[in-house]
Amino acid sequence: THQDSEHFALFGASNPDLVLNFMESAHKCFVEDWCFRTPGLSSKADDGGPYYKTNLYSKAAMNAGGLTYWDASTELSYITLLASQINDPKTTVHEYGHAITMSEHNWIDQKRTGYWWETVANWVAYTFLGSPYCEEARKAFNVKPLTTIIDQMHTLNTVYGQSYTVICNDQNYYQAWPFLMYLTNNPDNYPGLGKLAVQNLMRKYQLKSNETPLHTLERVAAPVKVQTILGRYWARMAYMDIGFPLGQ
Repeated sequence: THQDSEHFALFGASNPDLVLNFMESAHKCFVEDWCFRTPGLSSKADDGGPYYKTNLYSKAAMNAGGLTYWDASTELSYITLLASQINDPKTTVHEYGHAITMSEHNWIDQKRTGYWWETVANWVAYTFLGSPYCEEARKAFNVKPLTTIIDQMHTLNTVYGQSYTVICNDQNYYQAWPFLMYLTNNPDNYPGLGKLAVQNLMRKYQLKSNETPLHTLERVAAPVKVQTILGRYWARMAYMDIGFPLGQ
């Protein structure tokens, strides 16, 4: 079975209208309203196009809830999703976050950005479902926001109690998305941060340098040091006071 929407081509899903509706809502938030580079645009093309629909494939059996792939010849991403999870935007929009990262392109083949990819994808999913930044897009497509950030995979302990570990190692990259929420909402009004913070971590990355995103962050937020930003983040995380009402 195959069904198209304006920006997506969906194959094999049992409830295509549901999936395409929330995916178009995510596209409106991140591409149309927020101006992330669309995954429908090849990295070999400029903004003039040509533009393509992003392919989504539902599969009965996979080793993960979803996987996003990069087609090297076209330089376009496509997404495969476990049939039992494709109707959950926490999974499907998470994979769309990977597609957006691929389209932005600067982090591809850079080992030291690797631990941040899942962090960004979860930031995309939780921003879509819980942040005021996506409220207009959710309302336009009648997508219900999340009522909690707690589920069987992401307990309060992993999201809150261990979110620091992404800064140093690979133990917690799925649960460190509150740090990107903090940079985006910028409650301490640091220079260079705010709504474009995640885009700038990608777009101002020193090309092919294999630097960490923290090095990029320090350039973006200069003259404020990364240590200062991280310290203030953790002070605010005592009450998750990072401008994300759902999390608080």
